[in-house]
Amino acid sequence: MTQLEYATKNMIEWLSHPSELGHKPAKIIFCDTFILDDLKYYIFKYKDKLVGKWLLGVSGGYSGDELITSGHTYSEMKEFKEETAINEAKELVEMVKSYLKDEANKIEERKANRGTFVGFVLLENNKFNIYDIVNNLNNMFNLNIKVNEEDLKEDVYVTSIENSILSICLMNGPIPKDELDVAASNNYISREYAHSVVDKHKCHIMVAVSDKKSDIRDTSLLFIKAMAACASFNNVFGLYANDTIYEPRMYIDIALGINEDNSYIPIDDLVWINIVRDNDMFSAYTTGLVQFGFNEIEVIDVDIDPYDLRNFVYDIVCYVIYYDVLLNDGETIGFSEDDKHAISVGDGLYVLGKSVKINYKAN
Repeated sequence: MTQLEYATKNMIEWLSHPSELGHKPAKIIFCDTFILDDLKYYIFKYKDKLVGKWLLGVSGGYSGDELITSGHTYSEMKEFKEETAINEAKELVEMVKSYLKDEANKIEERKANRGTFVGFVLLENNKFNIYDIVNNLNNMFNLNIKVNEEDLKEDVYVTSIENSILSICLMNGPIPKDELDVAASNNYISREYAHSVVDKHKCHIMVAVSDKKSDIRDTSLLFIKAMAACASFNNVFGLYANDTIYEPRMYIDIALGINEDNSYIPIDDLVWINIVRDNDMFSAYTTGLVQFGFNEIEVIDVDIDPYDLRNFVYDIVCYVIYYDVLLNDGETIGFSEDDKHAISVGDGLYVLGKSVKINYKAN
């Protein structure tokens, strides 16, 4: 395959993507080349349909005779004008380079902000024994962690486990009621129980795991194990994480699935999917994806069964976490070739900061 043939193939594939034309161009013709930053680029004109204007596209850049491209294939689907084609194609390349640079910066920022998990175990009293907790951790998850005296200072335990820093601390006082009332309301599965915990708890344990080097999924599993180990005592009322309050037994049962499958990630303990009703419409949003360095996900105002909506979001969350996928503005996501849902990134409606909004209706 020649370099021109390869560039043509790349241009057609790019145009065929669902976010672009969504099909092969009706016609495509190679027009010219140019050199930019020592790389060679190919200019094309193409038609969306047989009847219509010629549109401008560019593909490159290539070093020498190599077939490896720098990924600068793009079109704004504007009319092709022969007299300005080269200058406009160069502008397109600069736009792509700027976009790729911004995306690279986002990835680095995401890596820097991910890898810290924090949760709270709500207690009836300040009965706290780190040796019992670590013993639980070892027995429940087949670990072999030993408590070193230098890691324990009164009610604060901080230790290193491979690349992770695990902290378990007793806090002699309740979490503010206003904060927990909101979290309890988010638990639509057992809301009454969650609200009962708010007033009953007198103190709490803070559990934190931080690791910037290891696989983020391994870090999350250590956090879940530590939370479950702390929750296995009679003086525990609930667990506060992901802006909701979990029942201890539910949280532990989900966590114990780790022992059954080495590839299992207890998604429901790591990310809570909230369901909101507004008249006859439902919306869903996540809390917890930010710990993995992702924006939270929102699906807004859909007329479907809330159980189906939750499953839809759950499947996307699993995909994002299991495969470490960053969802970008303008892309699509789907579960089959014909099932494509548009993605947009903007200010959150139910979450603070930016969110990934997914259109429930398939394209």
